[in-house]
Parts: sequence; C-alpha cells; structure tokens
Amino acid sequence: MLDFWSNNWGSAQDEPLSNLDAKLRQQARTQLVKIHQLYNPTMIYVTHDQVEAMTVATRIAIINQGTLQQIGTPEEVYHRPANTFVAQFIGTPAMNLLPAQVHTDILQWGDHRLPVPSFVEEKIRLQDRVILGIRPEKCRFSDQPMIPAKRIYTEDLGSHWITYLELPTGEKLQVSSPAPMPEDAQGIAFAWQDACFFDGTKEELL
Repeated sequence: MLDFWSNNWGSAQDEPLSNLDAKLRQQARTQLVKIHQLYNPTMIYVTHDQVEAMTVATRIAIINQGTLQQIGTPEEVYHRPANTFVAQFIGTPAMNLLPAQVHTDILQWGDHRLPVPSFVEEKIRLQDRVILGIRPEKCRFSDQPMIPAKRIYTEDLGSHWITYLELPTGEKLQVSSPAPMPEDAQGIAFAWQDACFFDGTKEELL
C-alpha cells in the first residue's frame, strides 16, 4: 500500500481511480496533478498501483503489511530503495537482485569473480554476502561481460525490448533495451554508480 502526501497532512482518498480503465486512469492522473499544481491543496492518495505512485506523488510512503518501509521522493525510492521490498515493488520491470559472496574487493557468483572499485569496497567490506541491485534499463549487453548470463527469451514491446537472462548459478535478471540482445553478447555490464547494495541478511540498503 502506498500513501502519498504533499507538505502537510490533510483529507485522504483511498484508491479513487481503481475502477477506471487504463485510458481514463491516465487522464484522471493528469488532471489530479494539474489540480494540485493549480490550488496546492494538501492531498493524501492511497493506491496499490506503483505507476500512480511515481506519476502523481511528490513524496511516497511505502508500507508492507502495516510496516513503513520508506518515505521519499519518487526519484529517491526508485534509485535508492531502502530495502529489497521497495526495490522490487517500485519499477517495471523490477530491479534485478543478485545475491553474491564477498571476498574483500571481489563479488563472486559460483566460479565467476568480479572486482569492485574502491568506493564499492568501502560499502561491502564488512559483509560476507550482499545483494547487488541494478535496474533493467541500466544494464547493457556485452561480449566481455561483468556478469556472464545466457538469454532465456525476449519480449518485443514495440518501443523497447525486455530480455530475460540466467546466470550460470541460476539467478535470473532482466534487461530493458532499445534493441534485442546481440548474438555475440555473453552477458551484461553496468556502471557501478547505478548499482545498489543490500545487506545479504537484513536485505537493507548499505
């Protein structure tokens, strides 16, 4: 469940768009944003739809089974989720989460070892196990991959492609890209600045 509010508490509305079809829901979201910009009322908006969360809210409160998980702007909860629940709840496709063993400045999946830069080592050096989080649109295909993975299948969505891959150790990940996976690609690469790291036990952001 998501609670949205502006700067102050005020009257609440629970899932006001839930019974509308997709086109009307999009139009109604636009009108709600315009009304808020025009009159600047205090609004609390409750929804289970994470697209509404990202498009309507100025701040988002994410609640799971009655427990508050994170409060932040849409940008904050998307790029710096507080834990793995938020990471997978916000975003379509969800953030890739890849558990890895830590050996000082190395992440390891089975026989594959990936050196990390110094600023990442500072985050993970006290951990035995971490969860690497990377958004599907931040992954790119590579013939010299940081993480080797083989393609399982691909979805053509017209404007972009979603490719489903599997690591040799069995973990699954998705890549969102403007073109299908090249034949010579052996896995994925990414920028370390785009990665999140979660505690391997508590599943909280490091």
